[in-house]
Amino acid sequence: MTSALAYFRWELKLIFNTGGAITNVVSFFTVFVLLFPVGLGFESKDLTKMAPGILWIGSLLSVLIALDRFFLLDSEDGTLDLLSLSSLPMEMIVLIKMLTHWLTTGLPLTLLSPLFALILNLPIDSFVWLFLSLLVGTPALSFIGVIAASLTLGIRRGSLLIAIVVIPLYLPTLIFGTKLVQLSVAGESVTPALIFLFATTLFSLAIAPFISVIAIRAHWKY
Repeated sequence: MTSALAYFRWELKLIFNTGGAITNVVSFFTVFVLLFPVGLGFESKDLTKMAPGILWIGSLLSVLIALDRFFLLDSEDGTLDLLSLSSLPMEMIVLIKMLTHWLTTGLPLTLLSPLFALILNLPIDSFVWLFLSLLVGTPALSFIGVIAASLTLGIRRGSLLIAIVVIPLYLPTLIFGTKLVQLSVAGESVTPALIFLFATTLFSLAIAPFISVIAIRAHWKY
């Protein structure tokens, strides 16, 4: 546990020292969201209807642009090979990378979501459900993303391939997350959507480390 905590701290420190990771994600999300009120008008009724989808798609794309940092630098400088020789199982290393990725991408977007929901004229009563949907759902974006990042490890122009692989896998999370907020706006029960969203995140958490390790080891064989 001490080794895992030390690696977790090291990974977070590396992300912050590298710089630009959180800034790039938040900046992209801000620009993406602000394009819609500028184009449709701040008082547009369509803006309110589209707000759940806009916020969720913006979150998805913002996380997507940061997926290539999972293993790229560690693979290029040999750190990934050294980590495989450490006392930590590779599955634990991948799990820590998943958590640190979410903490520096999905979590900042979740915390900022009420501000952008206000800009998009989302009803105030739905702010809590928007926040909860992103808090529950955005981890799945990082967990599923690590699978795509490991499958494309060592491939040139891997960023484009990551997007092609991961976007179809993101659809359940996007559908349930958006639906949860839409149901809250309509005043209907959000329980089914919340349960499915939570199940998607738990399922991705359970399988992602093992699939990623299999993909990484397959890459080493070649």
